[in-house]
Amino acid sequence: MRAGLSLIAALAATSAFAADQPPAELRKLRTDFATAVAKKDQKAVEKLTAFPLRNIVYRAPKTVPASKFKAQMQMYVELASCIKADPLTPATKGGATPKGEWEINCDGNVLAFGLRNGAWKHTGYENINE
Repeated sequence: MRAGLSLIAALAATSAFAADQPPAELRKLRTDFATAVAKKDQKAVEKLTAFPLRNIVYRAPKTVPASKFKAQMQMYVELASCIKADPLTPATKGGATPKGEWEINCDGNVLAFGLRNGAWKHTGYENINE
């Protein structure tokens, strides 16, 4: 009985830990996205992004279509080291990022990533400093 309870406790702890870890496919997307941003490879970044991109910025359009994304690229380049190194965290309740998505918070510039048609994509940007 005691061994069974220990096993259940260990499995519960492992499941809780796994829920806080980004899926392997998302980690790969993040690496590819960070590399494309660092190389200033606009086309590669766009391929890894779901359009229209959710855009939560004061006095800005709520979405950014692919045709307007080029104007955003320099901001991403400035965040390249953060995109590469800062942790992916599950979206928080009450935030603009939907449940089930993951975020990288670059000093108030929050990039969101979620599943779209079975593939992980960059799905949103929010400036929480405004």
